[in-house]
Amino acid sequence: MWTLKLNNWPPPFLSQVCKKNIELSSGRLFVVQGRNGVGKSILLKSLAREADRAGIESFLLPQLSNPQFPLALTLREVLEIYSGREEDPLLNALDLSRSWKTSSGGERARILIAGALSQSAHLLLMDEPDQSLDGEARRQLSLRLNDWLSLDRSRACVVVSHVVEGWSDHERIGLEEEL
Repeated sequence: MWTLKLNNWPPPFLSQVCKKNIELSSGRLFVVQGRNGVGKSILLKSLAREADRAGIESFLLPQLSNPQFPLALTLREVLEIYSGREEDPLLNALDLSRSWKTSSGGERARILIAGALSQSAHLLLMDEPDQSLDGEARRQLSLRLNDWLSLDRSRACVVVSHVVEGWSDHERIGLEEEL
């Protein structure tokens, strides 16, 4: 079991964000929410650096800012790059022989999430993994993350999401701008 703290966060260049202490502990799922520009992605990067300093292995799944990039691989081949398992429940009903180029944003997201869940990290940091998922797929993701945590209580997960639906059962880290 472990605890990770960021005291007096955020860094000075995010002067519009209220200072706060952020504390994570193993065995839990945290959801980071806030308006655009308040430092949600920077928070994930800060947590990754602090985890590294503390000797906690982390894995950061960044946003898919350009999901249309022309990758000449199948979904299965992308999953294999991450050593992901085809049996992952998030991949049910996906045709893994489809080309990355012709698959939907939601299919791509599920492949990358399944790959992230196959990593040996104790801290999984995910930046808007649900941006291409519908409500049911978001619910499946939440359940799958709970399963991942229950397999090893020394793990924790931090998810950045603009959507409340599907994440209400998890601890929220709100990053609000000062008024």
